[in-house]
Amino acid sequence: MRIVKVFWALDSSLAYRRHFPAINWLNSYSLYLDSLKPWYDEHLGPEFLQNREWAMAVLQEEASLNEIVQLVGKDSLSAKDQITLETAKMIREDFPAAELLCGYRFLLRV
Repeated sequence: MRIVKVFWALDSSLAYRRHFPAINWLNSYSLYLDSLKPWYDEHLGPEFLQNREWAMAVLQEEASLNEIVQLVGKDSLSAKDQITLETAKMIREDFPAAELLCGYRFLLRV
């Protein structure tokens, strides 16, 4: 895997919940981030990688909060933690859907 420098961890629990592509964002990685930083800065802006790190931190926080939720329930979490769970859900579900819609709108303009 070090030859390719990218690993997409497929997750059967995501596939079971009909979440496609069933790629686990926390276990997957790319070693090309440093190499692509100049391109990201030029085409997507310098805040792109900062936003990516923030989103990954939110997803990591969600994973640890889900363990608590399974034990004591979502209602026992603080308001801040419940917002973190909702934010992570938006990153996982709404962000990929928005990307699809942006591509669809692009096709309509052509």
